[in-house]
Amino acid sequence: MALGWRRNHYLPLRKPSDRMPGTMKKRSNASAVPPLLSEQLRDILANAPVSRYAIAKATGIRQSTLSRFVNGQRDGMTLATIDALGKYLRLTITSAGPIDEGKE
Repeated sequence: MALGWRRNHYLPLRKPSDRMPGTMKKRSNASAVPPLLSEQLRDILANAPVSRYAIAKATGIRQSTLSRFVNGQRDGMTLATIDALGKYLRLTITSAGPIDEGKE
């Protein structure tokens, strides 16, 4: 059997009503609530008294990851990364409680 290029075969798209129940992609409501934690972390990292290199070396987080996050090229971080930063920078992350979206 000879190996070679094959033409891509596309399957016809199905209507959302034809899909199995429970397989619909759920939309995130994250845009309704501003990312306060991300904004605060960006501000803290941008104004930290130590370099991003020192933070990266002490926490094990890549310097490029920190730079992309601070510059806004990366939206968020994993919980493990946030935990490592919090321990190094001696930050405590607390809950502000539930957000009532109906009230401003």
